[in-house]
Amino acid sequence: MSALAPGDGRAYGSPNKMVWEYFAALRRVAKRAANLGKSAARNEAAIRREAFVSVVVGVAVVEAFMNARYRTLATWEARYQEHNGLILGDLRRRVSLESKLKRWPMKLHGKVFALDSGIGKRFDELRRTRNEFIHVDGHETIEPSPGIIVTGLIDTSTYHNLDASSPTTVADVVQRTVGHLLRIEGLPESQVREQVHFWLGEMVPDDWTP
Repeated sequence: MSALAPGDGRAYGSPNKMVWEYFAALRRVAKRAANLGKSAARNEAAIRREAFVSVVVGVAVVEAFMNARYRTLATWEARYQEHNGLILGDLRRRVSLESKLKRWPMKLHGKVFALDSGIGKRFDELRRTRNEFIHVDGHETIEPSPGIIVTGLIDTSTYHNLDASSPTTVADVVQRTVGHLLRIEGLPESQVREQVHFWLGEMVPDDWTP
């Protein structure tokens, strides 16, 4: 996991390096948010900021995992090398995460990563929340009191509803999403657990279920 630095000012790591680092950062955010939630001087604004970071980083974990995992499969495993052009082309074009989720598992494994049920739906909700935060849209007008009109607002309800438990929930969804993507490859459960550990740097609980 440690970076290789040959002395030319650059650093190198294994394909799982940045996925591991992102997930570790997500866990640190979850811990900070939980501690803030327990504090006697509870700061809701600070909690929401930590929760916001968890959403952005959580989606990044899954996308970084997909990029590294599918590049590795298509480059080094003979049965997937026919799809090398597709994967590398999509990476060069920086296609959306939604497109990768819909296309790559089907192309390489003949299986759908369903975005409308189960863990796929939970992750897609997380992805949409991230997009809502980043791609701010809307132009709201409200009337807080009769005759008082306020215009030019954005709806921040989703952000406002984040709480101290949100980052832990995000980490759980991310871990299960990575596990589900590995199951789609047809790996037995023991290897799924090993690979989740390899990519995220964390052992899954004994009672962990799909």
